[in-house]
Amino acid sequence: MELDPSDPAARRPRDEGSALPLVLVLIVIVSLIVIPTMTYAVTVLKANSVLSDKTQRIEGVKSGLRLALADPVNLYDACGAAGPTVPVSLAGLSINGETVSTQCYFVDFESALADNEFRYGVVATRVGAADPTGFVGSRYVAADPTSTTEWQGVATTLTETDRIWLPNLPVHGLDRRSSDGSPMPVGFAACTVYFPGTYVDPVVLDGPTFFGSGVYYFENEVRVEGGASVVVGDGGTSGCTTSQEALFYAENAPGTHNLSGLGGTWVFGAGGRLVVSDDDGQPISLAFNQRYVAEEDTGGAPSAGVSIITVNGEYDEDAGTSGALSVPNDIDVPLSLVGLDTPAAAVTQEYFPSVFTSKLPAPGAPTDVTLQPFDGAVRVSWLAATDPAVSATGFTATAADGSECVTVGELSCLITGVANDAPITVSVVAQNDTGTSEPSADSASATPEAALGPDTGSDGPIPPLVVWEPEPVIDLQLAGAGATSIDIPG
Repeated sequence: MELDPSDPAARRPRDEGSALPLVLVLIVIVSLIVIPTMTYAVTVLKANSVLSDKTQRIEGVKSGLRLALADPVNLYDACGAAGPTVPVSLAGLSINGETVSTQCYFVDFESALADNEFRYGVVATRVGAADPTGFVGSRYVAADPTSTTEWQGVATTLTETDRIWLPNLPVHGLDRRSSDGSPMPVGFAACTVYFPGTYVDPVVLDGPTFFGSGVYYFENEVRVEGGASVVVGDGGTSGCTTSQEALFYAENAPGTHNLSGLGGTWVFGAGGRLVVSDDDGQPISLAFNQRYVAEEDTGGAPSAGVSIITVNGEYDEDAGTSGALSVPNDIDVPLSLVGLDTPAAAVTQEYFPSVFTSKLPAPGAPTDVTLQPFDGAVRVSWLAATDPAVSATGFTATAADGSECVTVGELSCLITGVANDAPITVSVVAQNDTGTSEPSADSASATPEAALGPDTGSDGPIPPLVVWEPEPVIDLQLAGAGATSIDIPG
């Protein structure tokens, strides 16, 4: 059949088979690129789904473990009765749609000390100081009573009976913490939470409060007031929350929490001290759960079994250095060290010695100042203060006109060059190696006169001779069983 040239279809170009290779090329491209790409995309999507499910299940397991560990006392009660190979199934829970079951095994145990086994870390640092209540062990008696360093020969960094305990300090977190703590959110019991670290501002505790397990360093006052119910660390005494719960839910919980072990240790340095005030008459509770530390935690090991400890030594603010607290012939307390394996000076861990130390204080002001007038002179006598109970190495008596006399230990001295016929008063100050006391109250006035003559001794003029005539018989009674009397003729 022939086409009519006048037909438009006859003028169209005809397909001589060139489209077929193009189709084949497109098929090859799709086979080599598009299909693998789609296969890869599908595989990735499936893998992401598997990874998401796996991550969700892992997080569910972690949550179940955290919940189990959040209450160690009940966990021990549930698992402690079983043998080391006997699993105990804990209550199941559902997290993110996943059912989580947890089993525990009893592995080992560590016995807590009974109340009558606690050893108090106390040392009487001054001769004549009374032993504190609860003091355990024998008092150390120096072979050389004048030595201030001999005791260090029997000092130990660990608590031992009949040894002087000189513990090192634990490593502490240098993170600065807010003195206000972190509140628990709505839905939880009212509770303010504190996390281990360094506190440089005063802390006031007046309500339900929980300190997470770890080491705390205070450079200012911690005041516990009426209405406070404070628990330090996890353990046998329950607080208003727990370390785990606080870490998960406390508002503004720190990113670096420094939580460790069980129980808590408070370290006081610089101006840090613990003050408990019941001025408002409300009940107060402050409980420390005993501190437990893992064996491998060598930095925290010195805190094991320790609730409260202070930083020893003396800080030179001008020089920016710390050293031993030493007063010649009075006291010598070494600077605290940090850690156990390679102990370092306290200042290297930003610990500063407490200003509340047993360093010899200045003496108190003398009392009962009396005067005995003479010709151009006045003899001053006084009593040494008993509060504080420290020895004064010297005294200075000063008259109102500026004249004075000085003694080294004696309780009287003579002020000369005083004008006659004019009343005069005197005050006295005491000194020791640490400083000078406040002035005593002024004495009653006395008036030197020429007619009184000079001072002839510490007791004034020789009094008139008094003649004593004995009675004819002196009856001497001897106390005790079978006492008798002896007659002595006059």
